[in-house]
Amino acid sequence: MPKRSDIKKILVIGAGPIIIGQACEFDYSGTQAIKALKEEGYKVILINSNPATIMTDPQFSDKTYIEPITKEYVEAIIKKEKPHAILPTVGGQTALNIAMELYDNEILKKYNVELIGANKHAIETAESREKFKKAMTDIGLEVPYGYTIQSVEEGINLLNDVSLPAIIRPSFTLGGSGGSVAFNEEEFQIAVNQGIKESPVNQVLIEEYLFGWKEYELEVIRDLNDNVIIICNTQLFLFRQTERQVMVYRASDLQEVHTVPLDVSPTILVPYYDQDSNTLFVTGKVTKIAKVYKVLITCNHGQ
Repeated sequence: MPKRSDIKKILVIGAGPIIIGQACEFDYSGTQAIKALKEEGYKVILINSNPATIMTDPQFSDKTYIEPITKEYVEAIIKKEKPHAILPTVGGQTALNIAMELYDNEILKKYNVELIGANKHAIETAESREKFKKAMTDIGLEVPYGYTIQSVEEGINLLNDVSLPAIIRPSFTLGGSGGSVAFNEEEFQIAVNQGIKESPVNQVLIEEYLFGWKEYELEVIRDLNDNVIIICNTQLFLFRQTERQVMVYRASDLQEVHTVPLDVSPTILVPYYDQDSNTLFVTGKVTKIAKVYKVLITCNHGQ
């Protein structure tokens, strides 16, 4: 898409304090977004309550507000800075939640501010399990059987149609908070109760568990004109260490793909994949306790 000439000033919402499931990747993406916007000539205003992040360094944004990411503070900044648009997609769940709150309370309408990167419909479709499921079925994709519920009692009644093990997916928690797999009824009740608490709209999607299915994941960029760039594919590997070897398993189907023999005394080994040489390295100190490591291997850039 061509550059927007009707937008001059953009407010970027950061992720705030680093939490599990929402951490350094948003600082990195936010920093890159600010650099890209500045290169295009936009004036950038940033709000991020975490001064330890790279994106709050003064050389990146035209103005940086290290303030709580709440409706009241963001509205005050909007009132003062008068941005033409807000970018909420590089601040994780925190930024998305506050953007939706600003929209629903008509604060964006009051100050004539546009959501860019993702509008209300896109955010709701991605975060609402039921709407996302409908979007997939509308384009002809098969999805696991499931149903959205709002209480443990509804979930227990649903077990007549969904057998255990089952996946519990809370709505509006893109970071995955509250999601889990339940293998028996006791775990199911605990997981559903926790998922409802984690969901800001108190909803969870219960789905059949597709055990043994292979997963193929692509990182893509797509714009409103349906231009698509495939950035890379990704593959998660599991590493299991014993006293004399490290076994490498493909996470999608748990097939062993490589074994690294150990001819040293038992140590804690840290696997490292070098993408340039396509080589798996295993280094570190020794232990007799078996351990499992997860490493995200990215390959085939631009394919």
